[in-house]
Amino acid sequence: MFADKVSVRPGNGGIDEFLEKVLGEPVNLSLYIGPERAVQKPIVQVLSSRGQTIAFSKVAVNELTASLINNEIWSIDTVRNADLPHLSAPRIINCEKWNDRPVVVQAAVRPGKSEQRLSTLLPDATRELTSVAGLIKAEWNLSEYRRTLCARIANLEPSGLHDKLQSAIDEFDEVMIGRILTFGAWHGDWARWNMTTSASGDRIVAWDWEHFERGVPAGFDAVHFDISDAVVVEKLSPVDAIARLLRQSDNSLARTCVIESDFVAVVCSYLLEIATRYLEQDEVSKADSPMSRLGEWFAKAVDGAIAALRGKISDG
Repeated sequence: MFADKVSVRPGNGGIDEFLEKVLGEPVNLSLYIGPERAVQKPIVQVLSSRGQTIAFSKVAVNELTASLINNEIWSIDTVRNADLPHLSAPRIINCEKWNDRPVVVQAAVRPGKSEQRLSTLLPDATRELTSVAGLIKAEWNLSEYRRTLCARIANLEPSGLHDKLQSAIDEFDEVMIGRILTFGAWHGDWARWNMTTSASGDRIVAWDWEHFERGVPAGFDAVHFDISDAVVVEKLSPVDAIARLLRQSDNSLARTCVIESDFVAVVCSYLLEIATRYLEQDEVSKADSPMSRLGEWFAKAVDGAIAALRGKISDG
C-alpha cells in the first residue's frame, strides 16, 4: 500500500465505496500520506459532492497502526463521554473494518475562534485532560507506570541509545527513591496543530488521540506542548528547548499545569517516555524530525534534567 504509487480505485469495494455507504452520500477523496514513519498510515479527507470536508478517515496498514487506531477510538469515547467543560474530541461516525483493516471515520472539525482564544482555554483543557480518568499518587519506584516503562525499555533492540536510556532510568530511579508523583492521563501528542477551538469558542477540540494513555506522570501533555512549540514553531534545538523549560519560572503551560514540587521529575520522566516511544516504534531510523533524532539531543538533555532534579532535591 505504501509503494511508489498509491491509487484510489472507484467501486469494486474500494475505500470510496465504503465511505459513501458509511456517510450516506457521494464523496470525493483526498489522500494524505506524510513523511515515512513507523506509525504512517493513510489519512483520507472526505469531501462532499459540493467540495465541503465532511469527515476524516484513518486506515490501518499493519499491527502497529491497527493498535493505534483502536486506541484512538477508545480514547475519543473516553473524552467525549466525560463531557469536559473546556475540552472535547471529534465525533466518531464509524469504526468498522474495510478489507479486514481497522478504520475510524471522524466528523470534520470546523475551525473555531482565534489563536488567542485557544491559548486562553489551554490551561483548563490540559488540566481536565490530565484528570479525565482520575488522579492517583504513588511512589515513583513502586508505581505501575515505572514498572511498565522499565519493561518497555528492556524489550528494546540493543543499541547505544538503548544503553543510554537504561543508564538514565537507573540514575533517575536512584534520585527518586521515596519520592511521590501524581499520575493521570495524557493525549500523547498535545500540540497546537492537533487542536482548534469549537465553533462556540467555549472548548478546545483536539484530534489525533492514538497515543492517549492513563496512569502517566501528571503533566506529560503540558511538557510535550511546550517542548514541541519551542522546537517546531520557534526552531530551537531539543536541547535548548528542554533547558529553557527547566529554567523558566512562569510563562509556560507546564509551569502553569504541573505541580511545582513534581515539575523537574515530570520533565525527566517525560524524556524517558518519549525516547522509549521513538525507539520502540522505530521513529529514530524512519523519521526526520529534530525530536526523533535522539542521538543528537537525548543524552545531553536527560543528563541536564537529572542534574537539575538532584540540585532541586539537595536545595530542599
